[in-house]
Amino acid sequence: MLALIWLCGVGCFGFWEEERVALLQLKASINYPNGPSLPSWEDRVEVYNSMESDYCYWEGVECNETTSHSSEILTYLITSLLVGSQMKLEVLRLDSNYFNNSILSSLGLVSSLQRLYIRHNYLNGSIHLQDFPATSNLEELDLSYNRNIASLTTMIGMKSLNKLQVLRMEGIRFNASVLHSLGALPSLRKLILAVEGLVTKKELSGLNNLEHLYLDSSSINGSFLHNAGVMTSLRILSLSKCGLRGSLPAQGFCDLKNLEELYLDDNDFEGIFPSCMGNLTSLRALDLSSNNLHGSVAHSPLTILTSLEYLSLSDNHFMIPFSFASFSNHSKLEVILSDNNVATIENESQSWIPRFQLKFFSLSNCAIKTLPSFLYYQNQMIAVDLSHNNLLGKFPTWLLENNTRLELLQLRNNSLRGPFQMPSYPYPHISQLDVSDNYLTGQIPTNLDMIFPSLEFVDMSNNMIDGRIPLGFGNIKLSGLNNLEHLYLDSSSINGSFLHNAGVMTSLRILSLSKCGLRGSLPAQGFCDLKNLEELYLDDNDFEGIFPSCMGNLTSLRALDLSSNNLHGSVAHSPLTILTSLEYLSLSDNHFMIPFSFASFSNHSKLEVILSDNNVATIENESQSWIPRFQLKFFSLSNCAIKTLPSFLYYQNQMIAVDLSHNNLLGKFPTWLLENNTRLELLQLRNNSLRGPFQMPSYPYPHISQLDVSDNYLTGQIPTNLDMIFPSLEFVDMSNNMIDGRIPLGFGNISSLRMIDLSNNRLDGGIPEHLQMGLSSLELLKLSNNYLHGQIFGNLLNLVQLGALYLDNNHFLGNISDCLSNASTLTAVDISNNRLSGFLPKWFGNVSALSQISLAKNHFEGPIPLGFCKLNYLPFLDLSENNLSGSVPACFNPSSIMHIHLNKNRLSGPLTLAFYDISQLVTLDLGDNRFTGEIPNWICQLSRLRVLILKRNNFGGNIPSQLCQLQELSMIDLSQNRLSGPIPHCLSDIT
Repeated sequence: MLALIWLCGVGCFGFWEEERVALLQLKASINYPNGPSLPSWEDRVEVYNSMESDYCYWEGVECNETTSHSSEILTYLITSLLVGSQMKLEVLRLDSNYFNNSILSSLGLVSSLQRLYIRHNYLNGSIHLQDFPATSNLEELDLSYNRNIASLTTMIGMKSLNKLQVLRMEGIRFNASVLHSLGALPSLRKLILAVEGLVTKKELSGLNNLEHLYLDSSSINGSFLHNAGVMTSLRILSLSKCGLRGSLPAQGFCDLKNLEELYLDDNDFEGIFPSCMGNLTSLRALDLSSNNLHGSVAHSPLTILTSLEYLSLSDNHFMIPFSFASFSNHSKLEVILSDNNVATIENESQSWIPRFQLKFFSLSNCAIKTLPSFLYYQNQMIAVDLSHNNLLGKFPTWLLENNTRLELLQLRNNSLRGPFQMPSYPYPHISQLDVSDNYLTGQIPTNLDMIFPSLEFVDMSNNMIDGRIPLGFGNIKLSGLNNLEHLYLDSSSINGSFLHNAGVMTSLRILSLSKCGLRGSLPAQGFCDLKNLEELYLDDNDFEGIFPSCMGNLTSLRALDLSSNNLHGSVAHSPLTILTSLEYLSLSDNHFMIPFSFASFSNHSKLEVILSDNNVATIENESQSWIPRFQLKFFSLSNCAIKTLPSFLYYQNQMIAVDLSHNNLLGKFPTWLLENNTRLELLQLRNNSLRGPFQMPSYPYPHISQLDVSDNYLTGQIPTNLDMIFPSLEFVDMSNNMIDGRIPLGFGNISSLRMIDLSNNRLDGGIPEHLQMGLSSLELLKLSNNYLHGQIFGNLLNLVQLGALYLDNNHFLGNISDCLSNASTLTAVDISNNRLSGFLPKWFGNVSALSQISLAKNHFEGPIPLGFCKLNYLPFLDLSENNLSGSVPACFNPSSIMHIHLNKNRLSGPLTLAFYDISQLVTLDLGDNRFTGEIPNWICQLSRLRVLILKRNNFGGNIPSQLCQLQELSMIDLSQNRLSGPIPHCLSDIT
């Protein structure tokens, strides 16, 4: 063997371990599978720190102290070794190194090589496959994840790579023309890469011998499927996540008579199945999930593709046949995945018995109420998911009894009732069982451990299960069988003894007992013995007292949630301070004394989340040199009576969300908190005592999506470059400050904005037109209680997603623009106390989702439009203190209305049938108008009425005795009318 020259300078000792490992990997490749070469290259522990571990003393390696290592030197070393030896090397792996293009030509000299893997290296630029010298035996080449490769070139008739069958280039994106170049590889059978651009028949025509083509995550258009028919040998075609749109073509891919697997999932196809798909008679696997396809599956060409074994239609708009009788001839079918579609009931033959035996079946979120009858004939199922439906009846014990090899059963979020009835015999394969969010009652069977000895995951949360947790849970481990690792019993009715007995489940890793009504103190034994426990959720119970000291035994604990209890005591002196594996800690909504500095957690290097709202922060002696070892991502200390920011926050630079609301923080806006945490997404400083201007950072922070500085004492103007600093804002609340000036035009550039609240400030000027046109995603705009003026909106408006508009208590004038009718999702409008005029918009009646209309204290005139009669879901209407005239439309009696304020207008005429039979009405204020006639007798049908104000009108006649039937009436004002006759005796009881 030739001597190998290893050139490493004195300054590269830091790389020695990396290079030693690389050489050992090289030795392993050379000796694959069991060769004896290079025996001096050792990695034994006993020689690790001795001379033998120094690769400079290994056979064939020389070290030179004048130069440094590089990828070229390592390439030279490998080439010298391989070319100089007599080995017939067939397989070589060089993945995850630092090789560049020079390695390719060097390895081309190894003529015996059949498989070469160079994934995750530093190949770049253009790779010329025709330059591979003497690689005529290479059958498989993997260049994946060399992301700087720009192109591949080949040459028709080239001698190298003429036996290449498999070419993998995952994680690299090429121009679509590369497909045409690869046609020069005559033996190519399998190709994996991503391309972009138009793919024509020219690019595909040379691939007629190709059998497997994977183009996942490419950027190509729908014409690819039109042209795919020229690849006549294709057996597998995968185009997942390629952004393909439009309908599936009626020609092209349907000509692939040899196609066995087709993956078109995660695209944007729409329309129905083309009939030509019936030609794909060799198809064994079809995945069309996560598209926008629709139509009846029962009447589609899928029903004649009897070779199908795997069928995935999930996340579309298909009509899924409930019985699957249309697949009666599919004897090979093993997998059906059809979640998130709509199941349809079709005529089902009474004698229908399926020829297939499924292994995996999912029909979740398809609005079914009963189990398909064909399931009674299935006996080989491994996994069944029927979650998120409306299944009625009892727990389907027969589903387990018929399928003895079932491993996973998901029945989450249905309407199953009655006891959780288990089979009579053990089912050793069941590892995951989820029956959460149903109406199951009774107790957990005491022999659960005997029936399901291999359980790893069980979720029975959010049912009506009561009684004690059976000791049998623990026997799963003690019996020597498989271990229960995940246990979810949220919203169960159990008592505190469970935690006393939980220690027998020694394999438990996750225990969740949220909302179980657990009371008393945390026990000093039992659950503390769960040495493998990683996640413990005891939130939303009624625990009280302090931490038991035995919690210090839970050294594997990564997540602990004790929020929403009545626990107390000092966290700084609790066993939590020694649980250094903690990553997630939630103590919110208790009576804890939270350490302000968190110095007692100085050894918690893994801590990422601290949630401690609604407790009491305590000041402890803090070391001046205290620097935290942890880097938080989420931190909340709201409503804990702090006045300054904890100093440890100055050392945090990876935070994503911070909530310090509802304290008494003093000083200026903490700009440094943003500057230190460039990936911050949420900052909540609501309801503090921050003063001075809202000072922003100097550089853009593209991740900030939620900013709340409301209820402070901030002054000055909103920075005009807000859009440049926070370009991704979705939620901004600066309300209840002392901010003045105009609304910046830049708001209109933040297209992601969904909520703006600038109410209760001192803003003046108008609503920028750029804001009206640029925020198509805006859902809430609240500018109440400012000094804004001018027209509300111009003639152009693009707030198409607007749901709530609050502009009350400003100085707006003019009409309400009709362009606001484009906001079809509008639910609340409050423009009260302005100077608006004109007629009430008729288009209000076309916005059926409206739940609040408040136009009080303006100068509107004319009648109430008839369109208001169509507002059937409107609970609140306030048109008071305007100049409205005419009668109230007789059709105005929306069933959902609760509060009507029409006082201080010029409305007239009798009430007739207006407000008739509105059973939900609580407040009716018609005072200070010109109504005439008698108070109608049907007023007794307003059974929930509490406030009735009819003062200062022209009502005449007697006060109807039917008012006495309004048992909830607490206030009535009939003054200054023309009423006469006796006063009903019941009115004297109203206070």
